[in-house]
Amino acid sequence: SIVLDEAKLLAKPIVSTNYNTVGDSLTHGQTGYITEMDADSLCEGICTVASDSALRCRLENNLRQQEDCAPLLTDRYIEIML
Repeated sequence: SIVLDEAKLLAKPIVSTNYNTVGDSLTHGQTGYITEMDADSLCEGICTVASDSALRCRLENNLRQQEDCAPLLTDRYIEIML
């Protein structure tokens, strides 16, 4: 989904439901927090990520390490320009 791609580019913690292709974009506990497809599970996932700073930091750091992360792309562009 474009929303997931945008959040990944900005290295923002992502909570998503377990729709059919979410595994193509996120890995639970590493690059996102994936819940079941019901309101209670989604609410629990949002609360978990919001209240667990270590989890948020891990998700953000893992997203920053991905090749399509905006800060990495920006750094690469700067290197090319210099």
